[in-house]
Amino acid sequence: MVIAYNAQFDRPIMDRRFAFIAERGWACTARSISWKTLGYEGRKLEYLLLING
Repeated sequence: MVIAYNAQFDRPIMDRRFAFIAERGWACTARSISWKTLGYEGRKLEYLLLING
């Protein structure tokens, strides 16, 4: 399984570059995690990185 923050963006790039990746399942942490439920004000990667150091 490949876990990416924005799989919708990353997957086509990775599939073209690394053929073996296309066979793997993908999970997207940007969309699959309810960041607001976890207490975050947003889900932008920059924001999450700044908040978590």
